[in-house]
Order: sequence, then structure tokens, then C-alpha cells
Amino acid sequence: GKRIAITDTIIQSDEVEEIDVEHNNETIKIVYAAAPSHSELFEKYISPIVPKLAAEFGDRISFTFISVHPKIEGVRCEYLSGMPLSEYRDCMKRQRFDIGVAPLYSNEFSKCKYFNKFLEYTMQGVAGIYSKTEPYTYVVKDGENGLLAEDDPESWYQALSTAIRDKQLREKCVENAVKYIKENHSERACIEKIIQGIP
Repeated sequence: GKRIAITDTIIQSDEVEEIDVEHNNETIKIVYAAAPSHSELFEKYISPIVPKLAAEFGDRISFTFISVHPKIEGVRCEYLSGMPLSEYRDCMKRQRFDIGVAPLYSNEFSKCKYFNKFLEYTMQGVAGIYSKTEPYTYVVKDGENGLLAEDDPESWYQALSTAIRDKQLREKCVENAVKYIKENHSERACIEKIIQGIP
């Protein structure tokens, strides 16, 4: 007779209302914010295809790493230290990134994680590219509110190349991601889930 309710992170309405989907950067700014131990994820799936991206797009792209220091060559990059959440959000707002990446191993441990990166990127108006595994596949519809990449560098190349080229796709993904969190992460929506689970 045990009853359970699935609870989600609440995003306050004022945090959603100030999201801006239109970026007019001369350079397409790509961000990877992660724990220091996640360098190997980037190096496995994305570092191998950075020279190809650099050859294709040159100075039109740049990478910024927050708290993580993967090895990368052939492209402009910036490394920022880890910071408290409020500073991180201020930094993301100032930088106005175009694309955020979130590689993740597809294993039982990762499948028990939460999709925080989807919420973080969306709240800053950043179009996200995520690994095609749980928890991201619970919320991300490929090409609609984000892009999904397989556990393969070529798949990450295709996703990044598509996102870099297609500004309208990036804006559509952010708009739909914002709509998703408005519908599913408001206080009302989260409380309703608890009421349904434990009436």
C-alpha cells in the first residue's frame, strides 16, 4: 500500500519570463559546464571532432569551459573556474552562450541522475546538445527542444555542426524547452504531481 510521488525541480515564473532566445553573437559561443571529473567525457566524444569543426567554421566558433579542463586543440577556448550557483547564473547571463553541450555515459549510474543541465541551459536561453540516454531522453525531443547525440564522436559532430549552422533551429529548441519547463516545472505543476501521486 505504499504510495510515491515523483517531484521535480521548481523553476520560478520570474526566472522563466526573463529568458531571451535571440542571440546575435558574431561568434557561435559553445559552453560546457561540468564537474572537473567530467573532462574525460568531453575528451572521448567531442575533442576528437574539434579539429574538424575548426577547419569547417574557423573563428566563427569558440568554446568556454566552466569548472572542467578537457584537452582541446585548434579552436579558441576559455577556461573559467567553478563558482557558486548565483555567480554561475550571472556568468551564463553575461556570456549569452549559443550552444551548451552535456555529454554523459550511458550506464546505470548516469540513468539515475537528474536532467539539471537541461534546466540550466534552458533558463539561460542556451540550445542544448545532450547525450541520447536517460535522464535527458525523459525530457529532450531531438530537434524540438534540444539535440540528442549518440555515444559516438561522429554523432556529436553532426549535432554540433547542425546547431552551429542553423540559428533558427537553436531558437526553436530554446523556445520549446522554455515552454516545457513552464508547463512541467512551475510550482503548480510540481504540486499537482505530488497530489496525484499521494492524493
